[in-house]
Amino acid sequence: MAVNQWSDLEAYISHSHMNSLHEEAFMETYHASSSFIHKGFQMNMDESEREESYLSWVVNSAPGTGKSTALNVLCKSLLQKNASNQLENKYPLLLVFNNNDTMKNNVYKDVSEFAKQHEIPDAIAYVNSDEIHKVIDTMRKYQILCIPQQRLRDLMLDDEHINNYLLYYPQRAKNTKDDARQKEVHKWKRLVIIDEMPIYYDSCVWDIGSKDNSFDWFEHLADRIHLSNREFKEARDILSELINLELKDNVTSHSTLRLNRFIEGSERERFFNTILAKLADAKGELEDMRRYTWFMKMYSKDHVGCIERTNKQAIICSEWLDYGRLHTHILILDGTAHISQSIYERSGFELIPMTNVHRYAERLNIRWKNINTSTTLSYRELKEVKEAIAGDFLEIQSKLQEKRPSFKMIALPKQDDIAFYHAEGVITDEQLKQFFTIKQKSDDDMRKHLFNVVGNNDFSSFNAMALFGVPIRPPRHYREIAVAMYGVDIDISLNENRNKGNWFTDERIQKLYIEDVLANLSQIIHRTSLRNVNLTEEVDIVMYSKRTEWLTLMQQEFRLPDERVHMHQLHNELRFKKACSKKMIEMVKLMVGKKNIKLTAKEIGGKALYQWFRDNWKGNRKQFILSELKNHNILLFVKTSKVGRQYWLFMLVDQDAFTDHVVSEHYRKLL
Repeated sequence: MAVNQWSDLEAYISHSHMNSLHEEAFMETYHASSSFIHKGFQMNMDESEREESYLSWVVNSAPGTGKSTALNVLCKSLLQKNASNQLENKYPLLLVFNNNDTMKNNVYKDVSEFAKQHEIPDAIAYVNSDEIHKVIDTMRKYQILCIPQQRLRDLMLDDEHINNYLLYYPQRAKNTKDDARQKEVHKWKRLVIIDEMPIYYDSCVWDIGSKDNSFDWFEHLADRIHLSNREFKEARDILSELINLELKDNVTSHSTLRLNRFIEGSERERFFNTILAKLADAKGELEDMRRYTWFMKMYSKDHVGCIERTNKQAIICSEWLDYGRLHTHILILDGTAHISQSIYERSGFELIPMTNVHRYAERLNIRWKNINTSTTLSYRELKEVKEAIAGDFLEIQSKLQEKRPSFKMIALPKQDDIAFYHAEGVITDEQLKQFFTIKQKSDDDMRKHLFNVVGNNDFSSFNAMALFGVPIRPPRHYREIAVAMYGVDIDISLNENRNKGNWFTDERIQKLYIEDVLANLSQIIHRTSLRNVNLTEEVDIVMYSKRTEWLTLMQQEFRLPDERVHMHQLHNELRFKKACSKKMIEMVKLMVGKKNIKLTAKEIGGKALYQWFRDNWKGNRKQFILSELKNHNILLFVKTSKVGRQYWLFMLVDQDAFTDHVVSEHYRKLL
């Protein structure tokens, strides 16, 4: 049954699922995807067009408008239509997903159950590293084949096996009368539909001083061909020497020169060439053979790698993956494609714009907490920053829960900080288990963190999210993409002054960097209940960073009015806490000879101390002062003068005094 109107969906998804969708946005996405399939197969049937051109579309449906559901419904409708075994109506697809978990538990699970209920044979199968042996010999017979993006990237580097995934051989119908026609259509090329932006480049980095010095691949392959200890050591020494010499001696060129020039004409070259030839027959793991291939290019050719001249020098080898080499029609479903313009323009994809029905100006609040979260801080400074963030998060959570009973917030830290924030109470035990721990039955590391939420809807029940930083990757990440896009001669250096976010000297890399980070921010924000277009509840995004240029870009991207954007100088609070701790130490020194005596602020530290208390005795600062006084064994008595003015008396006591019930109760009330 074809889906021509909204009511037709009832045959494929539940009423509750339909109610969660926005009719206009969903149908627009569905019709664009359906149009791609029908136009693609019409072009395939037209002999004059088959070898000439292929569709390369990227449908820009905003996150939350039903891309995955549209794909789900498309697959079911095609299977039902083609259940008659009329081969000319078979529309075979290769579906590519962001990860194994999404692949198996989303479209595949639902569509396979549908096919089973309707007794449709050879409908759908998935292939991952664990299951490939089960379907490798039979996967061509399935009308719909599902793979993860990493496998698609690997296929782009392995021409020998591409057709195993792209060609469809339907089972012949029994008692076929027209055997000649049967032979003409027994082999079909699949159309490819990719959920989220695919991997667009293949890179390999060689550096000095890394943990394995980039030579694990050599050790793995050498082990397969059983080199002697002498051969292994000598060959590995030459390999290391060639990389080191290139980084040390090639000081004038942006790109590498052929590495064999360092040993050319020598006995060592003849020995090394023999070893390299043997490694080619090792038939090792794909990752090892990939690095071997890159080394062989650098070994024999000029201008293969781009030299990264930083404190830690490295060679970046990176090439663009041209999906046109698949020689089939390709559709990408990417809700942030309008941001990632550089990538799609380079790839030759046509952007198919969709109506964005999100009401950001009515629902989205961004609360920016200005604080330095840079990894360049010292261990002590970073700990203080994380403590300040944890305290602020818990305070926001408490206050907004009082105002809005439905308020539900999740934290999104960097992966290395998960344990810290769990210990601080920011991440609950339940959240740790559900979102931030490796799932035993998962094929992927699906732990959520600042750099791993794209394409995942686990946070869709939360109407608030705190990002503990901006998802900015190391500069090398953007350099690898740039080298693949623009070649090894591109200037990959950084600007000396990067305070305003202008990282890269070359404007093209700078544009790539901005697009990449902004697209990731948009994807992360849409993981919350904001993605449910039909809801009216407000969504709060709290961000901790000093890079305020991203706040400006986000306000522009979501077209937020100023009243939806809030700035708070959290770094000032951190400075205050340091100053407060220092102030308490000074007070103890001044009071040490006057224990158990009540003193005014002026009697302890003069007018300056009195004024400091008056300036800071408010809100969060008041709470912190009370906590620090207790930590330094100073009792506080808040008094009111005859004229109604509040003043303070302080008394330094022995530490044992704080175990006294009366004193403890005194401070409990103050705090």
